[in-house]
Amino acid sequence: MTIISRRGIYLPSHKKETLRKPVESAGMPDRLAIPLFLYGETDNPCVPSVSEDSRVRKYETVGVFASGFQAISPADATVREIREIGGLPYLILEPDEEQQEPFPLPALDPKMVLENEIFERANRAAVTAGGRPLSEVLDTYKKRDVIQLWVDAICDETYSTASIELLRTRGEDLVSGLRLAARAIGAQAGGILISAFSSYGLPEEVDGLPVEKVLGKYPLRDRVREKLAMTQGELLDAGALLGLHEAVILGKGDVETLVTVNGNCVATPKNLWVACGTPVNYLFDVCGLTEEPTCFLLGDAMTGRLADREDPVALGTNTALAFVTDKIRKRACINCGRCIERCPQMLYPTEIARALDAKEYEQLLRQNAVACTGCGVCSYVCPVGIDLTVKTKRAVRQARRLLEEEELAKAQQMLPNAVPEEEPKPVLSAFGRDDLLDPVSYEPEQETLSFFTKSLPPPKKQTAQENKNTQKKPSSKKTDGKKPPAAGKSSPKGKPGGKKTKKGAKK
Repeated sequence: MTIISRRGIYLPSHKKETLRKPVESAGMPDRLAIPLFLYGETDNPCVPSVSEDSRVRKYETVGVFASGFQAISPADATVREIREIGGLPYLILEPDEEQQEPFPLPALDPKMVLENEIFERANRAAVTAGGRPLSEVLDTYKKRDVIQLWVDAICDETYSTASIELLRTRGEDLVSGLRLAARAIGAQAGGILISAFSSYGLPEEVDGLPVEKVLGKYPLRDRVREKLAMTQGELLDAGALLGLHEAVILGKGDVETLVTVNGNCVATPKNLWVACGTPVNYLFDVCGLTEEPTCFLLGDAMTGRLADREDPVALGTNTALAFVTDKIRKRACINCGRCIERCPQMLYPTEIARALDAKEYEQLLRQNAVACTGCGVCSYVCPVGIDLTVKTKRAVRQARRLLEEEELAKAQQMLPNAVPEEEPKPVLSAFGRDDLLDPVSYEPEQETLSFFTKSLPPPKKQTAQENKNTQKKPSSKKTDGKKPPAAGKSSPKGKPGGKKTKKGAKK
Protein backbone atom coordinates (compact mmCIF):
# COMPACT_ATOMS: atom_id res chain seq x y z
CA MET A 1 0.00 0.00 0.00
CA THR A 2 1.79 3.12 -1.22
CA ILE A 3 0.57 6.62 -0.44
CA ILE A 4 2.18 9.45 -2.40
CA SER A 5 1.51 12.96 -1.15
CA ARG A 6 3.32 16.26 -1.58
CA ARG A 7 1.85 17.50 1.69
CA GLY A 8 3.01 16.51 5.15
CA ILE A 9 6.66 16.09 6.19
CA TYR A 10 9.37 13.48 6.52
CA LEU A 11 10.33 13.26 10.20
CA PRO A 12 13.82 12.42 11.45
CA SER A 13 13.80 8.92 12.96
CA HIS A 14 15.11 8.11 16.44
CA LYS A 15 13.80 4.55 16.53
CA LYS A 16 17.09 2.68 16.25
CA GLU A 17 17.77 3.08 20.00
CA THR A 18 14.75 0.88 20.89
CA LEU A 19 13.88 -1.02 17.71
CA ARG A 20 14.46 -4.79 17.84
CA LYS A 21 15.75 -4.56 21.43
CA PRO A 22 14.52 -6.87 24.23
CA VAL A 23 11.32 -5.73 25.93
CA GLU A 24 11.69 -5.38 29.71
CA SER A 25 9.42 -4.91 32.70
CA ALA A 26 9.55 -1.61 34.56
CA GLY A 27 8.63 -3.27 37.85
CA MET A 28 6.23 -1.87 40.44
CA PRO A 29 6.62 1.68 41.81
CA ASP A 30 5.84 2.77 45.38
CA ARG A 31 2.64 4.56 44.33
CA LEU A 32 0.06 4.11 41.58
CA ALA A 33 -2.46 6.73 40.51
CA ILE A 34 -5.61 5.28 38.91
CA PRO A 35 -7.56 7.90 36.89
CA LEU A 36 -11.20 8.38 37.91
CA PHE A 37 -12.05 10.06 34.61
CA LEU A 38 -11.88 9.62 30.85
CA TYR A 39 -10.28 12.42 28.84
CA GLY A 40 -12.85 14.65 27.17
CA GLU A 41 -15.86 13.00 28.87
CA THR A 42 -17.23 15.31 31.55
CA ASP A 43 -20.64 13.63 31.52
CA ASN A 44 -19.23 10.17 32.37
CA PRO A 45 -18.04 10.41 36.01
CA CYS A 46 -16.44 7.51 37.86
CA VAL A 47 -17.76 6.57 41.31
CA PRO A 48 -15.13 4.83 43.48
CA SER A 49 -16.22 1.45 44.81
CA VAL A 50 -13.53 1.28 47.51
CA SER A 51 -12.74 3.38 50.59
CA GLU A 52 -9.51 4.60 52.16
CA ASP A 53 -7.25 2.00 53.82
CA SER A 54 -9.13 -0.85 52.13
CA ARG A 55 -7.28 -3.73 50.47
CA VAL A 56 -7.70 -4.53 46.77
CA ARG A 57 -6.48 -7.40 44.64
CA LYS A 58 -5.10 -7.25 41.12
CA TYR A 59 -7.91 -6.93 38.49
CA GLU A 60 -10.40 -5.96 41.23
CA THR A 61 -12.87 -3.17 40.37
CA VAL A 62 -12.08 0.10 42.16
CA GLY A 63 -14.54 2.39 40.35
CA VAL A 64 -17.49 2.30 37.96
CA PHE A 65 -18.22 4.91 35.29
CA ALA A 66 -21.72 6.07 34.44
CA SER A 67 -21.47 4.28 31.07
CA GLY A 68 -20.70 0.92 32.76
CA PHE A 69 -16.97 1.03 32.05
CA GLN A 70 -14.86 -0.02 35.05
CA ALA A 71 -11.60 1.09 36.62
CA ILE A 72 -9.54 -1.82 37.98
CA SER A 73 -6.49 -2.18 40.20
CA PRO A 74 -3.21 -3.07 38.42
CA ALA A 75 -1.73 -4.71 41.55
CA ASP A 76 -2.39 -6.02 45.04
CA ALA A 77 -2.44 -2.76 46.97
CA THR A 78 -3.85 -0.62 49.75
CA VAL A 79 -6.08 2.36 48.95
CA ARG A 80 -4.54 5.49 50.44
CA GLU A 81 -6.55 8.49 49.23
CA ILE A 82 -8.40 10.23 46.43
CA ARG A 83 -6.66 13.42 45.35
CA GLU A 84 -6.21 15.64 42.32
CA ILE A 85 -3.16 15.65 40.08
CA GLY A 86 -3.14 18.44 37.54
CA GLY A 87 -6.74 19.29 38.47
CA LEU A 88 -8.05 15.76 37.77
CA PRO A 89 -9.14 13.10 40.31
CA TYR A 90 -7.03 10.00 40.91
CA LEU A 91 -7.25 7.04 43.28
CA ILE A 92 -3.87 6.62 44.97
CA LEU A 93 -2.79 3.03 45.65
CA GLU A 94 0.20 1.70 47.59
CA PRO A 95 1.26 -1.66 46.06
CA ASP A 96 2.26 -4.55 48.30
CA GLU A 97 5.90 -5.57 48.35
CA GLU A 98 4.98 -9.16 47.49
CA GLN A 99 2.40 -9.61 44.75
CA GLN A 100 0.17 -12.69 44.94
CA GLU A 101 -1.02 -14.72 41.97
CA PRO A 102 -4.07 -12.87 40.59
CA PHE A 103 -7.52 -14.39 40.13
CA PRO A 104 -8.51 -13.84 36.48
CA LEU A 105 -12.03 -14.00 35.13
CA PRO A 106 -13.26 -17.21 33.47
CA ALA A 107 -11.75 -17.67 30.01
CA LEU A 108 -14.14 -17.65 27.02
CA ASP A 109 -13.96 -19.80 23.89
CA PRO A 110 -13.10 -17.46 20.96
CA LYS A 111 -15.13 -19.62 18.55
CA MET A 112 -18.26 -19.68 20.73
CA VAL A 113 -18.16 -16.27 22.42
CA LEU A 114 -21.16 -14.02 21.72
CA GLU A 115 -21.00 -10.39 20.57
CA ASN A 116 -22.48 -8.98 23.79
CA GLU A 117 -20.02 -11.06 25.84
CA ILE A 118 -17.09 -9.42 24.03
CA PHE A 119 -18.48 -5.95 24.80
CA GLU A 120 -19.10 -6.84 28.46
CA ARG A 121 -15.67 -8.40 28.93
CA ALA A 122 -13.98 -5.35 27.35
CA ASN A 123 -15.75 -3.08 29.87
CA ARG A 124 -15.02 -5.40 32.80
CA ALA A 125 -11.32 -5.61 31.89
CA ALA A 126 -11.01 -1.82 31.36
CA VAL A 127 -9.76 -2.14 27.77
CA THR A 128 -9.27 1.27 26.13
CA ALA A 129 -8.44 2.47 22.61
CA GLY A 130 -7.15 5.99 22.08
CA GLY A 131 -8.25 7.02 25.58
CA ARG A 132 -11.82 5.81 25.06
CA PRO A 133 -13.41 2.53 26.19
CA LEU A 134 -12.88 -0.04 23.44
CA SER A 135 -16.55 -1.07 23.68
CA GLU A 136 -17.61 2.47 22.71
CA VAL A 137 -15.18 2.52 19.77
CA LEU A 138 -16.48 -0.84 18.51
CA ASP A 139 -20.08 0.30 18.94
CA THR A 140 -19.32 3.39 16.84
CA TYR A 141 -17.79 1.23 14.10
CA LYS A 142 -20.81 -1.06 14.19
CA LYS A 143 -23.21 1.87 13.69
CA ARG A 144 -21.09 3.10 10.77
CA ASP A 145 -21.32 -0.35 9.12
CA VAL A 146 -17.55 -0.91 9.11
CA ILE A 147 -16.92 -4.16 7.26
CA GLN A 148 -13.15 -4.59 7.74
CA LEU A 149 -10.77 -4.00 10.66
CA TRP A 150 -6.98 -3.67 10.57
CA VAL A 151 -4.33 -3.66 13.30
CA ASP A 152 -2.68 -0.24 13.60
CA ALA A 153 1.06 -0.87 14.08
CA ILE A 154 2.17 2.02 11.84
CA CYS A 155 4.31 4.04 14.33
CA ASP A 156 4.77 6.97 11.91
CA GLU A 157 6.12 9.41 14.51
CA THR A 158 9.71 10.02 15.57
CA TYR A 159 10.44 7.87 18.63
CA SER A 160 7.73 5.27 19.30
CA THR A 161 8.42 1.62 18.52
CA ALA A 162 5.96 0.06 21.00
CA SER A 163 3.45 -1.17 18.39
CA ILE A 164 6.24 -2.63 16.24
CA GLU A 165 7.59 -4.57 19.22
CA LEU A 166 4.08 -5.81 20.03
CA LEU A 167 3.87 -7.17 16.49
CA ARG A 168 7.32 -8.75 16.75
CA THR A 169 6.77 -10.38 20.15
CA ARG A 170 2.97 -10.84 20.40
CA GLY A 171 1.83 -10.98 16.78
CA GLU A 172 -0.50 -13.98 17.14
CA ASP A 173 -2.20 -12.41 20.18
CA LEU A 174 -2.79 -9.22 18.16
CA VAL A 175 -4.45 -11.23 15.40
CA SER A 176 -6.59 -13.02 18.00
CA GLY A 177 -7.75 -9.68 19.40
CA LEU A 178 -8.44 -8.40 15.88
CA ARG A 179 -10.66 -11.37 15.11
CA LEU A 180 -12.56 -10.91 18.38
CA ALA A 181 -13.14 -7.22 17.61
CA ALA A 182 -14.30 -8.07 14.07
CA ARG A 183 -16.64 -10.74 15.49
CA ALA A 184 -18.12 -8.22 17.91
CA ILE A 185 -19.25 -5.87 15.11
CA GLY A 186 -19.87 -8.41 12.36
CA ALA A 187 -16.87 -7.34 10.29
CA GLN A 188 -13.90 -9.05 8.62
CA ALA A 189 -10.32 -9.16 9.95
CA GLY A 190 -8.18 -7.48 7.27
CA GLY A 191 -4.61 -7.74 8.55
CA ILE A 192 -1.81 -5.66 10.08
CA LEU A 193 -0.49 -2.32 8.77
CA ILE A 194 3.07 -1.17 9.48
CA SER A 195 5.33 1.62 8.25
CA ALA A 196 7.70 0.53 5.48
CA PHE A 197 10.57 2.41 7.18
CA SER A 198 10.35 0.11 10.25
CA SER A 199 9.43 -3.19 8.61
CA TYR A 200 12.88 -4.82 8.60
CA GLY A 201 12.84 -8.22 10.31
CA LEU A 202 9.05 -8.41 10.62
CA PRO A 203 7.01 -11.29 9.15
CA GLU A 204 4.98 -10.91 5.97
CA GLU A 205 1.96 -12.61 7.55
CA VAL A 206 0.79 -13.63 11.02
CA ASP A 207 -1.61 -16.52 11.61
CA GLY A 208 -2.92 -16.32 8.04
CA LEU A 209 -3.40 -12.52 7.94
CA PRO A 210 -1.13 -10.30 5.79
CA VAL A 211 1.28 -7.71 7.17
CA GLU A 212 1.07 -4.81 4.71
CA LYS A 213 3.63 -2.00 4.50
CA VAL A 214 2.50 1.61 4.05
CA LEU A 215 4.76 4.34 2.70
CA GLY A 216 4.31 8.09 2.73
CA LYS A 217 4.88 11.31 4.63
CA TYR A 218 3.73 12.04 8.15
CA PRO A 219 0.85 12.07 9.17
CA LEU A 220 0.65 8.70 7.44
CA ARG A 221 -1.99 7.24 9.74
CA ASP A 222 -4.54 9.90 8.72
CA ARG A 223 -3.96 9.10 5.05
CA VAL A 224 -4.40 5.39 5.72
CA ARG A 225 -7.72 6.04 7.48
CA GLU A 226 -8.93 8.02 4.49
CA LYS A 227 -8.03 5.20 2.14
CA LEU A 228 -9.65 2.52 4.33
CA ALA A 229 -12.80 4.62 4.66
CA MET A 230 -13.36 4.28 0.92
CA THR A 231 -13.81 0.53 1.41
CA GLN A 232 -15.57 0.87 4.81
CA GLY A 233 -12.46 -0.18 6.71
CA GLU A 234 -11.00 1.09 9.99
CA LEU A 235 -7.93 0.86 12.22
CA LEU A 236 -7.69 -0.37 15.81
CA ASP A 237 -4.74 0.28 18.10
CA ALA A 238 -2.43 -2.70 18.62
CA GLY A 239 -2.36 -2.25 22.41
CA ALA A 240 -6.17 -2.26 22.61
CA LEU A 241 -6.40 -5.49 20.59
CA LEU A 242 -3.81 -7.17 22.82
CA GLY A 243 -5.88 -6.11 25.85
CA LEU A 244 -9.04 -7.54 24.26
CA HIS A 245 -7.30 -10.86 23.59
CA GLU A 246 -6.13 -11.15 27.20
CA ALA A 247 -9.53 -10.10 28.55
CA VAL A 248 -11.52 -12.70 26.56
CA ILE A 249 -9.07 -15.59 26.13
CA LEU A 250 -7.12 -15.32 29.40
CA GLY A 251 -9.57 -13.46 31.66
CA LYS A 252 -6.98 -10.79 32.56
CA GLY A 253 -7.59 -7.10 33.07
CA ASP A 254 -5.95 -4.48 30.87
CA VAL A 255 -3.56 -3.04 33.48
CA GLU A 256 -0.24 -2.78 31.60
CA THR A 257 0.92 -0.90 28.54
CA LEU A 258 4.12 -1.09 26.48
CA VAL A 259 5.90 2.28 26.57
CA THR A 260 8.90 3.50 24.56
CA VAL A 261 11.11 5.55 26.93
CA ASN A 262 13.49 7.80 25.01
CA GLY A 263 14.80 11.36 24.62
CA ASN A 264 18.05 13.26 24.13
CA CYS A 265 19.00 12.98 27.82
CA VAL A 266 17.95 9.34 28.46
CA ALA A 267 20.93 7.13 29.21
CA THR A 268 19.45 3.79 28.07
CA PRO A 269 16.29 4.06 25.91
CA LYS A 270 14.03 1.04 26.32
CA ASN A 271 10.63 -0.47 25.63
CA LEU A 272 9.10 -1.18 29.05
CA TRP A 273 5.96 -2.94 30.26
CA VAL A 274 4.49 -0.33 32.61
CA ALA A 275 1.64 -0.72 35.11
CA CYS A 276 -1.21 1.75 34.69
CA GLY A 277 -0.74 4.71 37.05
CA THR A 278 3.08 4.59 37.22
CA PRO A 279 4.60 8.09 37.69
CA VAL A 280 6.66 9.47 34.81
CA ASN A 281 9.79 9.99 36.92
CA TYR A 282 9.85 6.27 37.80
CA LEU A 283 10.34 5.36 34.12
CA PHE A 284 13.35 7.64 33.80
CA ASP A 285 14.81 6.29 37.04
CA VAL A 286 14.72 2.84 35.41
CA CYS A 287 16.34 4.03 32.15
CA GLY A 288 18.63 6.65 33.69
CA LEU A 289 19.29 10.29 32.73
CA THR A 290 22.50 11.86 31.50
CA GLU A 291 21.43 15.34 32.65
CA GLU A 292 18.42 17.06 34.16
CA PRO A 293 15.56 17.35 31.58
CA THR A 294 13.85 20.64 30.87
CA CYS A 295 10.58 18.97 29.84
CA PHE A 296 8.74 15.64 29.79
CA LEU A 297 6.28 14.43 27.16
CA LEU A 298 3.64 11.71 27.41
CA GLY A 299 3.11 10.67 23.81
CA ASP A 300 5.43 11.13 20.87
CA ALA A 301 7.16 14.36 19.93
CA MET A 302 4.52 15.56 17.44
CA THR A 303 1.29 14.94 19.34
CA GLY A 304 2.38 14.32 22.95
CA ARG A 305 1.43 16.51 25.90
CA LEU A 306 3.73 18.17 28.43
CA ALA A 307 3.84 16.27 31.71
CA ASP A 308 5.15 16.75 35.23
CA ARG A 309 7.27 14.22 37.09
CA GLU A 310 4.30 12.98 39.12
CA ASP A 311 1.91 12.60 36.18
CA PRO A 312 0.83 8.94 35.87
CA VAL A 313 1.10 6.84 32.73
CA ALA A 314 -2.40 5.99 31.48
CA LEU A 315 -3.43 3.04 29.33
CA GLY A 316 -2.88 3.84 25.66
CA THR A 317 0.27 5.89 26.34
CA ASN A 318 2.94 4.34 24.12
CA THR A 319 5.77 6.88 24.49
CA ALA A 320 7.41 8.80 27.34
CA LEU A 321 10.12 11.31 26.40
CA ALA A 322 12.57 13.52 28.30
CA PHE A 323 14.37 16.42 26.62
CA VAL A 324 16.96 19.08 27.28
CA THR A 325 15.91 21.87 24.94
CA ASP A 326 16.97 25.42 24.23
CA LYS A 327 14.17 27.90 24.65
CA ILE A 328 12.93 29.14 21.30
CA ARG A 329 12.34 32.86 21.20
CA LYS A 330 8.85 33.19 19.80
CA ARG A 331 8.18 36.02 17.38
CA ALA A 332 5.22 37.25 15.41
CA CYS A 333 4.17 35.43 12.26
CA ILE A 334 6.41 36.37 9.31
CA ASN A 335 3.90 35.09 6.71
CA CYS A 336 6.36 32.62 5.24
CA GLY A 337 3.53 30.23 4.28
CA ARG A 338 5.28 27.03 5.38
CA CYS A 339 2.37 25.89 7.55
CA ILE A 340 -0.02 26.42 4.62
CA GLU A 341 2.25 24.58 2.21
CA ARG A 342 2.73 21.52 4.45
CA CYS A 343 -0.74 21.20 6.05
CA PRO A 344 -2.09 17.74 5.10
CA GLN A 345 -5.67 19.00 5.27
CA MET A 346 -5.02 22.01 2.95
CA LEU A 347 -5.96 24.53 5.64
CA TYR A 348 -4.68 28.01 6.55
CA PRO A 349 -3.38 27.52 10.14
CA THR A 350 -2.27 31.14 10.49
CA GLU A 351 -5.68 32.49 9.48
CA ILE A 352 -7.42 30.02 11.80
CA ALA A 353 -5.21 31.18 14.68
CA ARG A 354 -5.90 34.85 13.90
CA ALA A 355 -9.66 34.28 13.75
CA LEU A 356 -9.51 32.50 17.11
CA ASP A 357 -7.49 35.30 18.74
CA ALA A 358 -9.92 37.89 17.34
CA LYS A 359 -12.92 35.79 18.50
CA GLU A 360 -14.29 35.78 14.96
CA TYR A 361 -15.76 32.34 15.43
CA GLU A 362 -17.89 32.39 12.28
CA GLN A 363 -14.65 32.64 10.31
CA LEU A 364 -13.57 29.31 11.79
CA LEU A 365 -16.44 27.64 9.98
CA ARG A 366 -15.64 29.43 6.73
CA GLN A 367 -12.04 28.22 7.00
CA ASN A 368 -13.16 24.65 7.73
CA ALA A 369 -11.31 24.50 11.05
CA VAL A 370 -13.11 21.28 12.01
CA ALA A 371 -11.01 19.44 9.40
CA CYS A 372 -7.85 19.92 11.52
CA THR A 373 -6.52 16.59 12.85
CA GLY A 374 -4.01 18.07 15.31
CA CYS A 375 -1.04 16.34 13.65
CA GLY A 376 1.39 19.11 14.69
CA VAL A 377 2.94 19.72 11.27
CA CYS A 378 2.22 23.46 11.36
CA SER A 379 4.08 23.91 14.67
CA TYR A 380 6.94 21.71 13.49
CA VAL A 381 7.68 23.74 10.35
CA CYS A 382 7.15 27.21 11.89
CA PRO A 383 10.54 29.00 11.78
CA VAL A 384 9.67 31.45 14.60
CA GLY A 385 8.36 28.90 17.11
CA ILE A 386 4.63 29.68 17.09
CA ASP A 387 2.67 26.76 18.55
CA LEU A 388 -0.08 26.78 15.96
CA THR A 389 -1.24 23.28 16.88
CA VAL A 390 -2.51 24.41 20.29
CA LYS A 391 -4.52 27.21 18.68
CA THR A 392 -5.93 25.06 15.89
CA LYS A 393 -7.07 22.45 18.43
CA ARG A 394 -8.89 25.18 20.36
CA ALA A 395 -10.37 26.40 17.11
CA VAL A 396 -11.66 22.90 16.35
CA ARG A 397 -13.47 22.75 19.71
CA GLN A 398 -14.98 26.20 19.18
CA ALA A 399 -16.07 25.41 15.62
CA ARG A 400 -17.71 22.17 16.76
CA ARG A 401 -19.65 24.07 19.41
CA LEU A 402 -20.91 26.46 16.73
CA LEU A 403 -21.98 23.56 14.53
CA GLU A 404 -23.82 21.96 17.47
CA GLU A 405 -25.62 25.26 18.12
CA GLU A 406 -26.60 25.48 14.44
CA GLU A 407 -27.94 21.92 14.48
CA LEU A 408 -29.91 22.68 17.64
CA ALA A 409 -31.38 25.81 16.04
CA LYS A 410 -32.39 23.80 12.96
CA ALA A 411 -34.03 21.19 15.16
CA GLN A 412 -36.00 23.88 16.97
CA GLN A 413 -37.19 25.27 13.64
CA MET A 414 -38.67 21.88 12.81
CA LEU A 415 -40.98 22.11 15.83
CA PRO A 416 -44.63 23.18 15.30
CA ASN A 417 -45.30 26.94 15.29
CA ALA A 418 -41.60 27.69 14.92
CA VAL A 419 -40.67 31.09 13.50
CA PRO A 420 -38.80 30.64 10.19
CA GLU A 421 -35.33 32.12 10.00
CA GLU A 422 -33.17 33.16 7.10
CA GLU A 423 -31.31 30.34 5.38
CA PRO A 424 -27.74 30.16 6.80
CA LYS A 425 -24.82 30.79 4.53
CA PRO A 426 -23.02 27.64 3.34
CA VAL A 427 -19.80 26.68 5.08
CA LEU A 428 -16.90 27.06 2.67
CA SER A 429 -13.43 25.63 2.90
CA ALA A 430 -10.41 27.89 3.11
CA PHE A 431 -9.60 27.37 -0.57
CA GLY A 432 -13.16 28.23 -1.61
CA ARG A 433 -13.10 31.71 -0.12
CA ASP A 434 -13.06 34.80 -2.29
CA ASP A 435 -12.38 37.24 0.55
CA LEU A 436 -9.36 35.48 2.10
CA LEU A 437 -6.11 37.29 1.42
CA ASP A 438 -3.23 34.89 0.89
CA PRO A 439 -0.23 36.62 2.50
CA VAL A 440 2.35 34.68 0.47
CA SER A 441 0.60 34.34 -2.90
CA TYR A 442 0.64 30.59 -2.41
CA GLU A 443 -0.71 28.36 -5.17
CA PRO A 444 -1.87 25.06 -3.63
CA GLU A 445 -0.38 21.95 -5.14
CA GLN A 446 -2.40 19.12 -6.57
CA GLU A 447 -2.23 16.31 -4.03
CA THR A 448 -1.61 13.00 -5.75
CA LEU A 449 -2.74 9.97 -3.76
CA SER A 450 -3.15 6.40 -4.83
CA PHE A 451 -6.78 6.41 -3.82
CA PHE A 452 -8.16 9.85 -4.50
CA THR A 453 -7.21 13.23 -5.91
CA LYS A 454 -8.24 16.49 -4.32
CA SER A 455 -8.68 19.55 -6.45
CA LEU A 456 -9.72 23.10 -5.79
CA PRO A 457 -13.35 24.10 -6.24
CA PRO A 458 -14.04 25.74 -9.63
CA PRO A 459 -14.21 29.54 -9.74
CA LYS A 460 -17.61 31.11 -9.36
CA LYS A 461 -19.23 31.92 -12.71
CA GLN A 462 -21.19 35.13 -13.17
CA THR A 463 -24.73 34.89 -14.40
CA ALA A 464 -25.95 36.74 -17.49
CA GLN A 465 -27.84 39.24 -15.32
CA GLU A 466 -24.68 39.96 -13.24
CA ASN A 467 -22.67 40.51 -16.47
CA LYS A 468 -25.37 42.91 -17.75
CA ASN A 469 -25.34 44.84 -14.48
CA THR A 470 -21.56 45.19 -14.47
CA GLN A 471 -21.42 46.33 -18.10
CA LYS A 472 -24.18 48.97 -17.67
CA LYS A 473 -22.66 52.31 -16.55
CA PRO A 474 -25.28 54.84 -15.43
CA SER A 475 -24.74 58.48 -16.34
CA SER A 476 -23.41 60.72 -13.59
CA LYS A 477 -26.02 63.37 -14.54
CA LYS A 478 -28.83 60.95 -13.73
CA THR A 479 -27.44 59.45 -10.52
CA ASP A 480 -25.05 61.77 -8.72
CA GLY A 481 -27.07 63.95 -6.38
CA LYS A 482 -29.92 64.43 -8.88
CA LYS A 483 -33.28 65.34 -7.41
CA PRO A 484 -36.29 63.36 -8.58
CA PRO A 485 -38.47 65.10 -11.21
CA ALA A 486 -41.46 67.10 -10.07
CA ALA A 487 -44.85 65.46 -9.87
CA GLY A 488 -46.77 65.51 -13.15
CA LYS A 489 -43.66 65.78 -15.34
CA SER A 490 -43.28 62.20 -16.43
CA SER A 491 -42.86 60.37 -19.67
CA PRO A 492 -45.85 58.89 -21.53
CA LYS A 493 -44.80 55.47 -20.20
CA GLY A 494 -45.05 56.69 -16.63
CA LYS A 495 -41.28 56.87 -16.08
CA PRO A 496 -39.56 60.13 -15.13
CA GLY A 497 -37.02 61.37 -17.61
CA GLY A 498 -38.57 59.59 -20.64
CA LYS A 499 -37.68 60.08 -24.33
CA LYS A 500 -39.76 63.27 -24.75
CA THR A 501 -37.86 64.95 -21.97
CA LYS A 502 -34.53 64.00 -23.54
CA LYS A 503 -35.61 65.26 -27.02
CA GLY A 504 -36.86 68.52 -25.54
CA ALA A 505 -33.57 69.05 -23.84
CA LYS A 506 -31.71 68.60 -27.13
CA LYS A 507 -33.96 71.15 -28.90
